[in-house]
Amino acid sequence: MLKAISIIAALAVLLAGCVAAPPSPGAQYANTSSVVLSAVPESNSTPVAGVQLIINYGNSSFNASVVAGTALDALLEASRAQGFEVGLQAYPELNATLVTSVNGTQNGEGGKYWLVFVNGKLSPVGGDKALLREGDAVEWRFGSNPFG
Repeated sequence: MLKAISIIAALAVLLAGCVAAPPSPGAQYANTSSVVLSAVPESNSTPVAGVQLIINYGNSSFNASVVAGTALDALLEASRAQGFEVGLQAYPELNATLVTSVNGTQNGEGGKYWLVFVNGKLSPVGGDKALLREGDAVEWRFGSNPFG
């Protein structure tokens, strides 16, 4: 029973980085595919000012104040402004996309993955569903399974 709970928790962590996002213009996905965004998808959320973004690589971090409506929007806004790439894995059957890399740091390196936290708590939904309010803090953390 404990093993089943651990497996479910691990899947939840991996899916926490999942985000539903429309494909970039002209992109076609068959089952699953990896893309690095050059044309960032538009969000249907309402952007708010004063969102604090932290990208935590484990051994260094990046901080910025951004205007964004979701946790994914915040990451993509920083990507546009700073010129780094965000890798995404599309899962059309789930209407979801997983953040697979940020600025060259890939999921799986050292058993770590990109996780999204809002106001210090692991988001229970994917980055595109994590709606933000003015003053929220979003952290994209490259880390291991917080459930053990």
